[in-house]
Amino acid sequence: MQQKQKLRPIALYSKCNFGNALMGTMIALDIISMLNGIQDLLIRIGPILSAILFICAGIFYAVGQFMPSYKRASLHTMAIDMIIGAVVVAVLSVGSTTLAEASIHLISNQTTNTTVV
Repeated sequence: MQQKQKLRPIALYSKCNFGNALMGTMIALDIISMLNGIQDLLIRIGPILSAILFICAGIFYAVGQFMPSYKRASLHTMAIDMIIGAVVVAVLSVGSTTLAEASIHLISNQTTNTTVV
């Protein structure tokens, strides 16, 4: 009688681990599709957003030239922040394919190397 009671938790534990491995694979596939969606979004709107940020930064810088010194400093800081944002968006837009492939490779390695007990 004692022997059967000891085997039941072991069988339940192995079923739970198998379920976790399957769930991990399903979550990984969902993350991969989400990464593909983000990549497509960056490829489509990234360059446009970068150009808009550069134009807005130029406008803020030009308007700052006509303002008093305390406003000029504030507008120039915003312009520089927009330029930095535009550069980051441009880099992410260009590198989104490479980043997505590397992320998918890491995720697939993590899910295929899990051990099922």
